[in-house]
Amino acid sequence: ALTGLYLFPRGVDFSKYAEPGFEVFNANRNVFVQNWTADKDDQQNPYWILNRVPNFDIRNRLMTTASLSLKLSNSLSLQARGNMDKSFDTYEQHAYASTQATLANSNGRFILQNNQGTQLYGDVILSLNKGIGNLSVNANLGSSITDSKLNTEFFDSFGADLRFANKFSLQNIKQPGGTFQQSETRQQLQSVFGSLQLGYKSMLYLDVTGRNDWSSTLAYTSNASFFYPSAGLTAVLSEMFDMTGVDFAKVRASYAEVGSGVLPYDTNPLNSISPVNGLQPNTVGPLPGTELQPELSKSFEVGLDLRFLNNRLNFDLTYYSTSTENQRIAISAPSGSGFTRYIINAGDIENKGIEALVTIVPVQTPGFTWNTSFNITQNKNTVVKLDDRLNDGTFFISEPGVSNYGMALREGGSFGDLFGKQFQRDANGNIVVDGSGKPIPMSGALTFVGNPNPDFMLGWNNSFTFKSFTVNFLIDGRFGGEVMSITQAMMDELGVSQATADARDNGGIDVGAVKEDGTGAGILNAQTFFQGVGGRAGITENYVYDATNIRLRELAIGYNLPKSLVSKLGPVKGLRLSLVGRNLFFIKNEAPFDPDVSFSTGTGLQGVDVFSIPATRSFGFNLSATF
Repeated sequence: ALTGLYLFPRGVDFSKYAEPGFEVFNANRNVFVQNWTADKDDQQNPYWILNRVPNFDIRNRLMTTASLSLKLSNSLSLQARGNMDKSFDTYEQHAYASTQATLANSNGRFILQNNQGTQLYGDVILSLNKGIGNLSVNANLGSSITDSKLNTEFFDSFGADLRFANKFSLQNIKQPGGTFQQSETRQQLQSVFGSLQLGYKSMLYLDVTGRNDWSSTLAYTSNASFFYPSAGLTAVLSEMFDMTGVDFAKVRASYAEVGSGVLPYDTNPLNSISPVNGLQPNTVGPLPGTELQPELSKSFEVGLDLRFLNNRLNFDLTYYSTSTENQRIAISAPSGSGFTRYIINAGDIENKGIEALVTIVPVQTPGFTWNTSFNITQNKNTVVKLDDRLNDGTFFISEPGVSNYGMALREGGSFGDLFGKQFQRDANGNIVVDGSGKPIPMSGALTFVGNPNPDFMLGWNNSFTFKSFTVNFLIDGRFGGEVMSITQAMMDELGVSQATADARDNGGIDVGAVKEDGTGAGILNAQTFFQGVGGRAGITENYVYDATNIRLRELAIGYNLPKSLVSKLGPVKGLRLSLVGRNLFFIKNEAPFDPDVSFSTGTGLQGVDVFSIPATRSFGFNLSATF
């Protein structure tokens, strides 16, 4: 919906395309059709999408739980639990006639999907809680089972069209054609687990756990059973030693492993049924001669908690290291193999970082208190190893296709690495243009242009209390990293951005470019330059920006009503009024959009702005009561 708004011609009056002008009557077809300035597959009237491409979602759920506890002795108990979660979902989309041709046929499009899911869970746990002198013992031994089943029916008129325009029913889908799919997915996880915590004088704690899973998703392999343990040690130093000037001191260290299976039927692909072609073999499966393995995450963490000056100066420090091995990845299968994709275990990714929090109470009087805290987080992500079959060590999570950008994994790089098309430059780094003044892209494959992950993040939180008034504000920032804006690239290509307007008004653009013979190119024609670098298939290096940004994340002002007034309200013990503003403004931001917006996109386009919803500031009024 936003694409049309971003790319709308700036010299055209938008009001005639807004409601009710988003559609006009077509006498030849006897239906209302979309009214818009462009007849392109990447643009539609947003009001048409809002009113004539509606989605309908209905969900009904039935949840039941049951539990039984038996106290076998003062220190020993047995618990059995079970629950069922059954869901019924219906989804429909009605796309009216004249919806863009890549999304609907001439008479519209009807999509219907019915999902029926059932998840059953049960466990039995034997627990021991016992004190032996200065030693406390807490132990659990149990077993669990999770069984998940999903039945799906999917109908889609796209490709076949509807017999009559804007009539959305299964009977109105032309035959033969359309899409009908029915599938049943089931997976089961059986587990046994145990844990033990030993405590000594409330100052020293040892925690040990172990779990073994049997996953149906790894059936037909020798890896259906996998074990993963954890261990942790905590010492309250302030209880163990006399530490003058220290209110509290604690150190902790832990190591943990977590295993997980793959997707259902990865190891034993199921066929599908087409109403036109009959039984169709599955084209995604395990690489012949290999066995899929469970994904395994290993983590190590140490931490320190210190408190001073009657808890008015506190430090909380953490260092962690996590590696994830045997990640599930789908790779392209060679032609003639009968498969389009092979499933393999191919990823080994490592994260190392620190987290630090400092809390201070600089002022604490009967009438006024100021609390402030600073936090910093820093994470280093590294792709340690990729399978040799992944395109010589590089694997695109989002395939570029006809576009000149994508996200890829590469050995020695980081998760989220962005690849794009770069400028051709001379030995001095100057952009090279052709005879018309159009920038020349670098030949060959896409190259690394940035990574959206920050070098570190900072936060500063403050709380002021003066009698019945409170003021809180939070400033945070992301420092380092790069983001990409395809929105800006598309706007530049069509000449509807502020950058193109400025270049036109200035008589062109000077980027210090040189011609192919090495002579200076001077001022470049704005239209030639931006149509050369803009668009999805342009020189995307031009649209990579520093992701550093600092903002006022939140500001809240509150007031507690006097007790003399509240006491007249019967059972109400306290009333508080507050005004809250969030995401109020940037203190620093170099990108032409909110970099945080791009971080919420799917895994394959993290850090890439593709017609994202603009960032908004919000204001709220709260009234809270205590009884």
